[in-house]
Amino acid sequence: MRGVVLGVAVSVVGLLVSSAVAYRVVGLLPADTLEARDQPLLPAHGWLRPLGLLLVLAGGVMALPGVPGQGLLTACVGLVMLDLPWLRGPLRRLLARPAVLSLLNRLRQRQGRPALGELS
Repeated sequence: MRGVVLGVAVSVVGLLVSSAVAYRVVGLLPADTLEARDQPLLPAHGWLRPLGLLLVLAGGVMALPGVPGQGLLTACVGLVMLDLPWLRGPLRRLLARPAVLSLLNRLRQRQGRPALGELS
């Protein structure tokens, strides 16, 4: 029983942490993210790359069978934070999908940020 409680606790904490980081990263995206093809997705912050690497590794572990947590969400947020040049195009195409873009713009609106695609 103790193991089940611990697994649920780890899963809930992982969900909260990865959701909070994803919320913050969405707010950091410049409004012209979808147009600026050769530019990094995120502005340079010293804490982004180490945290991104940590999230990719944690997401990989959480994606294993039997390990609680949201592995794919966590790894995807980490990949965005790493800002690998060869991933910029596919990530921009993913962000431009209507359902994803709508969700991102609602999150940005809550943060008082302009919608992606709008210039401030």
